Amino acid sequence: MIYMQPVVYELGQIRVPTLLLIGDKDTTAIGKDFSPPEVQARLGHYPVLARATQAAIPGATLVAFPELGHAPQMQDPTTFHKALLSGLAALHYRSQAVPATRQRCL
Repeated sequence: MIYMQPVVYELGQIRVPTLLLIGDKDTTAIGKDFSPPEVQARLGHYPVLARATQAAIPGATLVAFPELGHAPQMQDPTTFHKALLSGLAALHYRSQAVPATRQRCL
């Protein structure tokens, strides 16, 4: 859905450490059943959308869960939490390497 919203054009403006956690088997697309076929074809392709979102956000980190769907935090809490904590630790480490003048902006 994010690529159907105006906010997609603002992703490149994000200047904070960003961690994306995406279940590749997520097919959620609210309103998909009520959309015209040409719109339906573009909705719910999260592996593709996740990579495009990562590319649009400067320095974003993507963690994909190939066997999980819309709620990876509930489908496999152990794997999700391990990835979340590792990802946050990596973002924190990277933020410490940023010059002090930039840190104040974060």
